[in-house]
Amino acid sequence: MTLLLLKPESSVTPTGILPPIAAKKMQCWIRSRHLICSGNFFVFETVDYSAVDPFAECIKSLGGSVISVD
Repeated sequence: MTLLLLKPESSVTPTGILPPIAAKKMQCWIRSRHLICSGNFFVFETVDYSAVDPFAECIKSLGGSVISVD
């Protein structure tokens, strides 16, 4: 199981994903119960390690950063 803790940042880092697309992907992860929001933090839970990079790109495009991958 992979857990990512994410924290929003004030500056937006340019990535290959546009923010509206990243927001839609995050909504899908919330609906599928892979993403949980707690205050200013998001916890992404998956057993598929290949999902970590796309998720990190979405977070970066929305101005956040990855804190931890376990």
